[in-house]
Formats: sequence, structure tokens, C-alpha cells
Amino acid sequence: MKVLVLGGTRFFGIHLVDELLKSNCDVTIATRGLTSDSFGNKVKRIRLDRHDELSIINNLSDKYFDVIYDNLAYCSNDIEILLPHIHCGKYVVTSSTSVYNPLKGDVKETDFDSITYPYINCKRNEVEYAEGKRLVEAAILQKFNDINYICVRFPFVIGKDDYTGRLIKYIKCYREKKNLYVNNIKNKMSFVDSKEAGKFLAFLKDVNDFKGCINAASNGVLSMYEILSILDPNKNILDKNISELFLRKSAEIAPYNDVESYQINTALAKKLGFRFSNINSWIDSLIKDCIKEIIG
Repeated sequence: MKVLVLGGTRFFGIHLVDELLKSNCDVTIATRGLTSDSFGNKVKRIRLDRHDELSIINNLSDKYFDVIYDNLAYCSNDIEILLPHIHCGKYVVTSSTSVYNPLKGDVKETDFDSITYPYINCKRNEVEYAEGKRLVEAAILQKFNDINYICVRFPFVIGKDDYTGRLIKYIKCYREKKNLYVNNIKNKMSFVDSKEAGKFLAFLKDVNDFKGCINAASNGVLSMYEILSILDPNKNILDKNISELFLRKSAEIAPYNDVESYQINTALAKKLGFRFSNINSWIDSLIKDCIKEIIG
């Protein structure tokens, strides 16, 4: 199987490529050449700028892939400059659960309708992240619905290779007694492990009877309070530290602020045959990895 990965040199994109190689896929990575990778001669490489239409035309318009993974679509213009020029059996794009508005309660795929969402063509710097992802989906479903596509809606992706540094920010501030303003400390949220995100994306290459948008998240939910309790199991000490460190509105704003309690419903993914891990089976290990990184 010939597979192209746009965005395969960091975070869950690396895990996706690893999984594809385990399945003996013929993998090509499209990259600007700015980020090195460890795949050596196990993959092919195409140098292009994902956000430049002429670069896409020059490098992809004469090639066919069984599956194209796009981890670099952030706005509707990214879709409009790519899809007219690619040839593939299946197009899998990384979306986000941030498309849901509101993001609360038991969140199902039907809670956001990309088909009826008001469409505009925009560039990444013209809209905020969540709106950009809504328009990515709207572009595909409204303008390129004839292609075989899957839009994967991930919640917060976390792992020891998380370049965003969002989760580790809370842990570092707590350990180093630094202030951080958190306005939803006990709100429970969905997460997905970065390795599992890569596994799920790779799994979709062999799904032949599905086209549409799909949720992907590890089983279970966690609040930042529960995550910090892994650092400090003594509830009295935990509550005292949180009160002193995380409730001052004048402090730096925490990365996951304003997110309400929600749980991503993954019944559709399970119906297709994928079984997500339970977040409680790996969160302790991840916290330990974060501490090791902080300590150095």
C-alpha cells in the first residue's frame, strides 16, 4: 500500500509513520526539510510546502497514493489548494474536537454538522484554531464530497513527545510553586495518547466501509485536579497548594482554561473495530515522564 503522510516528522505523526511501517506500507513523507526524522531509508521523502499551492502542484499532481494522511490542514484554504491536485484512494485529515460548540457533555459526531456550516475560504492567520478546523471539514464536505475522506476529531493529544507543552505546564508550575490561573480545575476532559492517535490513524487505512467524520479519544476522562493528585495524593496538601498557586486571576492563564466538562463519544470508532485504551492505564507513567523532563 502506497501512503503519503503530510506532517510525519513530529508528535503523533511520527507514531503514524511507525505504525504504517509495521504494516509494510510504502511510506512517503512530505516535508519542507526543516525537521529531521529517524526513519532513514525506510521511507521516501518529497520536499514541498504544504501551504503553497504551486509547490503542491509541482510535487504531487503526477503521483497516486492509496492513502494520503494530512496532519497539516488548519483552514479551508489548506483544503482548496490541496485536494484539486492530489490523486488517492482515501484522504484522512486530522481535525479536532474543538469543532464542537459547545464542547460539553457526551459529545457525538452528529453534534457538529460540517455540511451545513457556513463556509468561507480563509487562511490560517485569519481565524482562530477551532474555527479553522470547522472550515477544514466544511471545505471537504461541501466542496470535495466526491472524494473518499475521513475527518478524525481528536481531543487534547498528550504524550512525552508533546511539543505544545500544555500538560507539562501545570505539572511544572505545581512542582516549582509558580502561579498559574486555572478556571476549570475540576472539569473532566477527554484526552488521547499520542501513540494511540498514530495507531488509530493507521488503523483507518484498512477501513473500507466508512466515509465521514469520526471521534477518537482514549477511554475515560480526567480533570486537572485528578492529574495533579498523582503528584500529591494528600488531598489536604493538594487543595492548599491549588488554592495558593492556581486561583489567582492575575497569573498566567492556563492552557486548558474555559473548557467545560465533556467526554468524547467513541462508539463509532468501536463499531469499526478499534479499541481505545483506558486513560488510567497510562496517565501515571506519562506524569512520571513529565517530571523526569522537568528535573532534567
